[in-house]
Amino acid sequence: MIHDQVILRVTARLLAPIIWLFALYVQFHGDYGPG
Repeated sequence: MIHDQVILRVTARLLAPIIWLFALYVQFHGDYGPG
């Protein structure tokens, strides 16, 4: 059980910056794109 928790924690740390970059990209470029 502890091993799975470590995997989730590491995955979250790796994905967090990507999610932040995507969120910022959508926020700043969403006005210029379609939609």
